[in-house]
Formats: sequence, structure tokens, C-alpha cells
Amino acid sequence: KVHAKASTNKTRLTESVFGKNEFCSILMYWTDWGEEAKIEKSGLNGADRTTLVKDNIVWPNGITLDMVNQRLYWVDSKLHSLSSIDVNGGARHSLIINEEKLSHPLSLTVFEEKVFWTDMNNAAVFSANRLTGSDITELANDLGQPEDIILHHNLKQPASSNWCTNGGCEFLCLPAPQNDPQSPRYTCACPDGMVLGPDMKKCVAGPTNPATPRQPDPTTTTTTTKKPTTTSAVQPNQKTEKPAVTAQGTETFFTFLDTQIIVLILFMIFFNCVILALLVFGAMYLWRHWHRKNTNTIHFDNPVYQKTTEDELHICRNGSDGYVYPERQMLSMDDTDMA
Repeated sequence: KVHAKASTNKTRLTESVFGKNEFCSILMYWTDWGEEAKIEKSGLNGADRTTLVKDNIVWPNGITLDMVNQRLYWVDSKLHSLSSIDVNGGARHSLIINEEKLSHPLSLTVFEEKVFWTDMNNAAVFSANRLTGSDITELANDLGQPEDIILHHNLKQPASSNWCTNGGCEFLCLPAPQNDPQSPRYTCACPDGMVLGPDMKKCVAGPTNPATPRQPDPTTTTTTTKKPTTTSAVQPNQKTEKPAVTAQGTETFFTFLDTQIIVLILFMIFFNCVILALLVFGAMYLWRHWHRKNTNTIHFDNPVYQKTTEDELHICRNGSDGYVYPERQMLSMDDTDMA
């Protein structure tokens, strides 16, 4: 078996084989950071597709399996985090959240008590304790563009039976997940434009739009899946893939988009402030103009108050205490008649 990683259309795929209880579960795991980022798993024939993680996940770039402890690890370059779950999607644990050491992680792997990952922005390889996330160590730097990391060891890929060795499929043999002793060992598949023949092993010419494949018969070791493609056997509601986009390119696009949005928001705030200031000043100018126009001021001169006379009343102050008044003048009636 081969431990491999491939990148297609915002999806990083890790294919793996490992032992579980008395059956051998042949499964593959992958991350998808499209409109709704998630981590999923299914059999190598596409059966039993299950979503493992769909919350608190944005750009899950790297993914790897711990075969011995049956846990799945991934890095999120948007959240700057390294997390893990068990192979069934339970017991989620956030190991590391560090914007400096996980600036733009792309790939990771696990061995014994250590987890290793590559970081594009730091151009380095780091390691840490896989249980606690402590003891973060920079192992190598100045690597240019470290996009992937693979660790080879027998414990990373334990031996298992290959049921496709004697499957007899003409074109492609896909191992099936072993959920119980009656589960089929494999399914056969054909290239585009062809379908499985009556023996469910050989390929014959078929319609351009092949019919939906059906699940293999659980009572036999052969297959009943009419699948003319080389991918999964049963995947209901499967969406059409978009053109391939690399993880780094998509992240750069989103970063550029975030910057444009921030600039637009700041411009709108500044523009609104300018408009508000103009409105305030305009209102004040109109109010002052109206106030001046509607306020009447009357100025007049009263000749009474400006009249002067020689007969003035004086209150004089002498050197003694108190005040003295002018002498009283006595007029006689004769003086009045003369006047």
C-alpha cells in the first residue's frame, strides 16, 4: 500500500489503510475548503461517505493519519491552528493555535510522539508534541517553498491484505470498506464510456451517460456496481468539480479580496463623515441667515432726553458733614404778573 497525497480543486486527499478491530477498514480521508470547508472519509470505492469535521474550519490544507493511535490530524492556514480527531470524527482536540509558527502551513505528518509540519511563509519545517502541542521546534529553515512532507516507516503503513490481487477486474479494482464479515472485498470499475459486463468484471461499451452505480452484493466477493468511471462507486448528490485551484492561489485571492473590502469600508466611512460635516455647516449657515433676516432692530433719538436747560438742580457738598441744598427762591405775585 502507498501513503500518498494529491491536491485537486481545493481538496487535499490522504489515502490510507489501517487495521480496526477484527476487520480491515480500507478508507480514504480528504479535506475540502470550498464554500463550506469540511473533512470527509469514504471507502476507496466511494461508498460510505461521511463528514467528520464541518465546524470551526476554514482553510484545512494538510491532513495526515496516525495509524497506531487511529487519529487524524490537520492544519488550518486561515485559523493558524493544528487540530486532531479520532478516525470516526469524535474527540476533537485543538493542539496549537499560533499565528507565528503556523503562518501558512501546508502539510503535516505524525510519527511516535511528534507531529511535523511545513510552513510556506516561514519557509521552514517545525515539530511539536502530538499530544499537548508543546515543545515547538524549528527543524529546518530557508527551504524556499516547502509544500509537502512525508515520513517513511513501517509503522506508518502496516501490512494488510490486498483483495484486488485476485479480483479479476479487467480495468480497475477498488477495495471496499470492511464493515462486517459479509462486506464485499472489492468493486470493479470501467473507464468513461464503458460499463461492467454480465460477469461484473469485464468492461463493455456503454451509453455516453452511464446509469447510477449500485452497491455491491454483500453476500458475494464480487461486485454488482455498474460504474464506468475510475472514481467512487456510489456518491449520491455529488457536485461537479470546479476548475483546479491551488491552496496558495486561493488563499492569495481571498487575502486580496479582504484588503479590497477593508479599503472600501474605510472610504465609505470617510465619505459619510465629509457629507455629514457639509450638512452641519450648511444648516448652521442657513439658520444664521434666517435669524438675521427675521430679527428687527429699531434705533431712535428722543429729544426729551437730549434737552438741556440752564435751570439745573445741583446737589452740592461742602466741607462739613452732610449735604446742603441750594437756597430756595421766593417769587412774588408781582413778578409773575410782570412776566
